[in-house]
Parts: sequence; C-alpha cells; structure tokens
Amino acid sequence: MLPLEAVWLVLPAYLANASAVVLGGGTPIDFGKTWRDKRLLGDGK
Repeated sequence: MLPLEAVWLVLPAYLANASAVVLGGGTPIDFGKTWRDKRLLGDGK
C-alpha cells in the first residue's frame, strides 16, 4: 500500500506542474507591465 500512498501524496504537485505546461501561455503574471521599457519580471513570466 505504500507506493499507492506515495502517488496520492505527490499527485497534487504533479497535476499543478503539468497544468502549467498544458494550459500555459495566458496572461503574464506581471500583466505585461514595464519599468523603463523592461518587463517587471522578465519575458519568461
């Protein structure tokens, strides 16, 4: 039963990380705001 419990424990983190790959590309977390013509959190956010 231990392997199944380990999967159950890690499943929320796995789904959260996988959803970013599947559903990514939406609104940037800094909403595209800039400071002196540079993005606040960089282009990768």
